[in-house]
Amino acid sequence: MKLHLMMGAALVACAASAASAQTPTTGGTTDFVTSHRGELIPLGGYAWTMGFDVYTGLSYGTIDLKDAGFFGAAIDVNTQKRASGKTAQIRLLYRRSNTTVQFRSATLAQPLESDASVEYWHIGGLAGVPRGNVMPYATFTVGGTRLVAEGDDVWKFSTMLGLGVKVYKSPKIGLMIQGTWPFTFMESWGGVTVGTGGAGVSLGGTGVSQIDVGGGLIVTF
Repeated sequence: MKLHLMMGAALVACAASAASAQTPTTGGTTDFVTSHRGELIPLGGYAWTMGFDVYTGLSYGTIDLKDAGFFGAAIDVNTQKRASGKTAQIRLLYRRSNTTVQFRSATLAQPLESDASVEYWHIGGLAGVPRGNVMPYATFTVGGTRLVAEGDDVWKFSTMLGLGVKVYKSPKIGLMIQGTWPFTFMESWGGVTVGTGGAGVSLGGTGVSQIDVGGGLIVTF
């Protein structure tokens, strides 16, 4: 966990360092990035999930969340406007994916499946370097992951690393494209019921890792 947090801090620090080293961009287009107070970003995308080993109390197996689309929203609030050209923002993020949780084991003729939803409730920040009306950035957020399956509702700590770019088409509208790495720490995450009739799965290992690509429309305020 400490290593993951250090990686996130280093990524944002690198972005901030690169920002401070840039020559300030002049002209009206730069104001598209820094003149407003904040941004509302409805977003969507697609996430790929990596399976992980679990123990049901009867046998070992693999549990997986099927790859699925996601939707949500982010609020980014400007916190810095410096002569160096560096821009930093605080980010509030909500994201949800409706998917299927699947348990596979050598002792089962067929995998057990259940509908599931995964939500991320996060807070963090991003740092970038405006270049005209374009801002490449790095982001790091932390918070909770909520998994709901077969009536079970459990929460665990998670982090999210990302790289992206914002393109401002006007002082009020822009577009965001980004890729992120959400990681949910699963140690001691109680029981999750999977499959018809139920199969109590005690989640073990380091955690659940996802890779995703997405984006959204930026509306400034």
